Amino acid sequence: MNEKEPLHTPASIVEIFANVFAVATETKIISIVGIYARSGGKEYGGGYYYDTLHDDGSDHQITLRVSRAMRQQLRANECYSLNGYIIKKARKNGSISLTFAVTEITGTELRKISPEDKEKAAVVQEKVAIGYRNLDGFIRESIFRGHKPKIICIFGNTGIVEWNETNALGASARHYEIVENRANLTATTSIQNALLAADQERPDIIALIRGGGGNLKPFDDVELAHTVIGLHAITVTAVGHAADKSFLDQVADRAFDTPDAFGAYQNQMPEAVAEELAGTKTAV
Repeated sequence: MNEKEPLHTPASIVEIFANVFAVATETKIISIVGIYARSGGKEYGGGYYYDTLHDDGSDHQITLRVSRAMRQQLRANECYSLNGYIIKKARKNGSISLTFAVTEITGTELRKISPEDKEKAAVVQEKVAIGYRNLDGFIRESIFRGHKPKIICIFGNTGIVEWNETNALGASARHYEIVENRANLTATTSIQNALLAADQERPDIIALIRGGGGNLKPFDDVELAHTVIGLHAITVTAVGHAADKSFLDQVADRAFDTPDAFGAYQNQMPEAVAEELAGTKTAV
C-alpha cells in the first residue's frame, strides 16, 4: 500500500524550495491546506485565474492557479485542502516564483482560532450586549420633529470623497447639520483620536468616511473597534468600495458599502418621511 503523502502548507513549500533546488514536488501531485483568498477577476489563457492560499496562523502564502470551474466552488477566507502540483519559474531578476496548480479540491478544513480572532469575537459580543442603535429610527424621528441631526463626517486629510457625499445629498442637506473633520485615515492612532475628539462635541452621529484604494488595514484594528463601541454618538462607517469589508463595519451601528451610498441614504430619508406624512394626512 502506498504511503500517504504529507499535508503541506504554504510555509512548508516555501521552505522546501528555499533549501533544495530540485524537488520531487514539481513532478507529482501533492496536497496543501490553507486559507483561500481571491486576488482579482482577470482570467488568463486557458481559463485560469491566479489567486492566493495563506497559512492559517502565519504570514506565508503561495500563488494558486485555479480553473474557472474550481474557482466558483471556492469561497474567500475559507480553509481548504487542495491537490495539485508546483510550477517553478525563474525570473529575469534572479528570483524564482512558485505557483501551486490546483487539480482537485479535496475538502474544507476547520480554521485555527487565532488570539486576534478571539479578541474580535469578544468585541462583537460586547457590542451586541450594548446594542446596535437604530439610525433609521433616529433620523426619521428627528425630521418629524424638525430637528437637524448633527453629523460629524471624518474624511482623510487629502481625500476628495466629501464632494461625492455632499453631491449625493443634494437638496436634502438642509435637513442635517453636517460638520466635516479631517484626519489621517491611514493610521489607527490618528483615526482613534479623531473619533474621540468628534465625540466630545456631542454630535448625534459620527460617520467615518473614506474612499477605496490604499491601505484599509487600520479599519480592522481591535483597539479601534473598542473605541467605536464606546462612543456616545451613533456610529456609521462608509469605507472603501462595495467589496471592501472591515472589522469596524461589524461594530458600527450602521455600515454603508461606499461614501456615495451613505450620501444617497441621507438624501432618501427626508423623502421617505415626507411620503409617510403625506400618507398620514390622506388617511385622516
